[in-house]
Amino acid sequence: MAKASGVDVTIPNAELVDKAAIDAIVKLAADAGIPSGIEQLGAKADDIPTLTENALKDVCGFTNPIQATAEEISEIFRAAM
Repeated sequence: MAKASGVDVTIPNAELVDKAAIDAIVKLAADAGIPSGIEQLGAKADDIPTLTENALKDVCGFTNPIQATAEEISEIFRAAM
């Protein structure tokens, strides 16, 4: 991924290569106009309970080997703001 993103993968520090790859991906997303959080899509902190409730009802979640709790899902939404 790093090499495909134009990162110099000959750097002898894997952590620097990883960080450079992540930075390249973040820049690509920004350049493409991809929102960096759900707030940019119109979500508000007050929406988190409804978003969490809907996520818990999503049929895709039922096939997860470990079911997320409402608090875990809420925390994901808070982090995604």
